[in-house]
Amino acid sequence: MSGKMRLFTMVYRMQDMTPASGRNLELLLDSYSRTGRVILQPGPFKATQPDILMDEEDLKLGIDLTCLTVVPAWQVDASSPLITAMRGIDDPFIPSGVTDPPFVEVLRRLDEMKQRRAS
Repeated sequence: MSGKMRLFTMVYRMQDMTPASGRNLELLLDSYSRTGRVILQPGPFKATQPDILMDEEDLKLGIDLTCLTVVPAWQVDASSPLITAMRGIDDPFIPSGVTDPPFVEVLRRLDEMKQRRAS
């Protein structure tokens, strides 16, 4: 780097959601497996309205994902950048037979960080 300092910054917003079922995720993954892409875009949602009406502004704000990887929470380890999204998860589903899930170390580190901030 020839003496120059470099700075890397990442900004993100998180929204923890607890769905009643995995149906929406299943639909998204099914669409991705069939087409090789999904488009995430904002739009109004009304449970009583069967169709979602999109205006031109909504279409401009879409994010086209052509590379999507799903990682179960229990598989995220402490060196993964995904831990930034894990703060709201303290009891992930762990399949039976898994005795030492990597996420246990993540929970331990997050707990240590909370304790340091509190003192």
